[in-house]
Amino acid sequence: MPGGRNQRASVAMDGFTLLELLVTLTIIGLLSGAAVLAIPDRGPAQRLQATARAVLDELRLAARESRALGQPVRIAVQPHHIHFEVYDGDGWSDLSLGRAREDGRLSTTGTRLSLHGQTGSRPRNATVLMLPDGSRTPFSLDLRLHQEDLRIESDETGPLRLVMAGAQ
Repeated sequence: MPGGRNQRASVAMDGFTLLELLVTLTIIGLLSGAAVLAIPDRGPAQRLQATARAVLDELRLAARESRALGQPVRIAVQPHHIHFEVYDGDGWSDLSLGRAREDGRLSTTGTRLSLHGQTGSRPRNATVLMLPDGSRTPFSLDLRLHQEDLRIESDETGPLRLVMAGAQ
């Protein structure tokens, strides 16, 4: 019987079986899931820390800018952004700093800001003054993202400090 049984066995198969495809897709799915789980989650606490560090850097930069210009810098705090202004002798004008836009605003997307004066009460105008002599209006600035809280605080001449809200 020429071309019988042996001829069929030697014919190469074209393509993959359904079982081979399913096993391959399962392995790819498991590896993808493991890769997603290995990526660290930037949860609210980490995002709040990053925002607080950015705000702290801008406040320090505002203090340096006040000393360099020999003019006071006013920092107005709104619920989701901070506005920087410099006194130019005739009035207040926008001050663009490191991360602040040209209009002097630093957005804190998603993070709620609340400024408190030396007595702990919220001032009417919610501003801090950085003066050319290195002094400033004493304040504490609370930052809140979801259930996470941080505070930036300072007295008149001391360093700006980042602390856990509620900690003194």
